[in-house]
Amino acid sequence: MTCFRSLLALLLLSLALPVFAQTAAEYPEDSPNWLPMGEAVAAAKTDGDMVLIHAYALWCGWCRELDATTYTDDRVQAYLAENYEVTRLDVESQEAVNFFGGHVPMEELGQALGVRSTPTTIFLDADGNFLTAAPRFIPPERFVIVLRFVKERAYEMMEFNDYAEMIEASDGFGG
Repeated sequence: MTCFRSLLALLLLSLALPVFAQTAAEYPEDSPNWLPMGEAVAAAKTDGDMVLIHAYALWCGWCRELDATTYTDDRVQAYLAENYEVTRLDVESQEAVNFFGGHVPMEELGQALGVRSTPTTIFLDADGNFLTAAPRFIPPERFVIVLRFVKERAYEMMEFNDYAEMIEASDGFGG
């Protein structure tokens, strides 16, 4: 009976290991230069850049896909480096982050920013004002267009689909 219990305990532990292994966000080495929230917002205030927040959950497969394909794309990285301060937000974490001078748990910040699903990409101006959010996985070629749409404030003049058609007709992926 002891052998059976040991075998059962080993089996249960082996099933739980993948859960324990994902206690911290992991992303590819060739990802953008993700900054801690406080550093990203401070840099945005100093440089006048926009803030991009990648809201994710550890269990989210589409979040990992966004990390692995979209955020590692050279065109995406080049546009981000030039125009945005980038940070990540684990929407299930109780860890407090510095957000424009206030300390708030990431989970509460995600709720305050309207994150309802993951992944969600949130855009703020340099003063921390919410501009828009893009829920779900977005492939790299479309993501560059989203980045331009927000940076150029084209949302003030037209719908995204009209903007995307214009960009795709003029120069392909907006790169």
